[in-house]
Amino acid sequence: MVDVTPRKSLIKLIALTVLLLVSLASQFSFDASFYQPETVSSSSSSASRNYRIIQSKKKATSTTTAATAKQLKYSHKQKSIIAKFNKVTNHNNSLFVQRTDFSLLSYNEATTPIVNEEYKLVLFANPKIGSTVLKQLMRRMMGYEDYDANTWGKEKYPHKCGMVNVTNENGEVTGSYCRYNGLNYTSQFSIQQVNEMMTSDEWTRATFVRDPKERVLSAFLMLRPRLDITPKMIKRAKRGLYTKRVDYGPPPQLRNCCAKMAPTGDFNWELLCVNHVQTFEGFLDMIDRVPTGDDTITSADYNSRRLLGANKEEFSPARLRVSEPCKDIHWQPLNDWRMELKLFSRLNFIGHLETAQHDIHRLLDRLHHDAWEKFGTSGWGEYRNESMFESSSTVNHARNTGVHLKEHYTRDDIEQRVERMYNADYDNKYLDLERLKIGEAESFYESRAWE
Repeated sequence: MVDVTPRKSLIKLIALTVLLLVSLASQFSFDASFYQPETVSSSSSSASRNYRIIQSKKKATSTTTAATAKQLKYSHKQKSIIAKFNKVTNHNNSLFVQRTDFSLLSYNEATTPIVNEEYKLVLFANPKIGSTVLKQLMRRMMGYEDYDANTWGKEKYPHKCGMVNVTNENGEVTGSYCRYNGLNYTSQFSIQQVNEMMTSDEWTRATFVRDPKERVLSAFLMLRPRLDITPKMIKRAKRGLYTKRVDYGPPPQLRNCCAKMAPTGDFNWELLCVNHVQTFEGFLDMIDRVPTGDDTITSADYNSRRLLGANKEEFSPARLRVSEPCKDIHWQPLNDWRMELKLFSRLNFIGHLETAQHDIHRLLDRLHHDAWEKFGTSGWGEYRNESMFESSSTVNHARNTGVHLKEHYTRDDIEQRVERMYNADYDNKYLDLERLKIGEAESFYESRAWE
């Protein structure tokens, strides 16, 4: 007869171990304080003007709930960790806004919307779509005398926030403020407050959009590398004579894309890449991945020595077209990065850059009967004697882009390619974008605005 006593003891030991682990797990607390923005003591802070008091919350009965309830700011590198944590501990399932809505609750200079409580406005500003002027407007509505400042340094207005948390003598976060532009963002409010902003009919949730074909060209014209790459430089690069990186100067976006894609330490490949993306079609090669089955190139072609040359590491536009696209919010489709998809349905005001002056008037009238008179009719332009968007650099830049349309959209297939790249934006009904032929956007939206 087999003695089962040792086996029973082992089973009991395993059971006790499992119970112990479960007990420890129930007491697990995620400490995200390491990922907060800069923190200062409230007693030593002099920036009380922009100071936001975070609403006090009821003490939770468990350590996990208490940790979740803190108004903390998380770095985007921690999204996957926080998402898993909140999936277990989120006790606000009845709210439309959830803790995984990072575009609202985790501060990011590019994505977090700006809040004006007095006029009940949440503004989703977008690069290359009048964002500078719109942020200047938000500063003006808050009473800043230097609302139209736009310096390009560490403390550049109006884009840089410089979020700082304020703590009490116990080290608890009691509020936060932007030490540079002085604006308020949704990440500074409690989840309940943000939920109210995103669901209440009393609040306006606004954004401005732009014809994608003009927007991507505008991004190219602003961000293409400025260095004049000569035929002699091209010849040297093809012979593999560059042993250190060429100084391409600003702007950095596309040269960084080339550096990232180039074989390690191959500065010749990098230079040939930078030269290629100085053309609009080359730029599209960099930011677009041509899908398999396209008539121009397929993934199978990528492995072909016919396209890549005798040396597989030799530069070829084909390599750009089939590689992962270089991403930047200046040109990426809004649908891909602007906010969580569910939030698009909460937008209740869409303006178009093509009709910016008309639409900003319409927005301010919606906020208050005298808001346009206060903030829009004058105080703009170099001498503050113009109305908003009357002749701003944003409008002038948009018009200059229009002049260049025929210069860069030289064939129908280029236009079709861009239209495919931005299918997600066109198909997002909440963005109110129409598939239009190049050069037709301004007249189309203007005629519709005055109907």
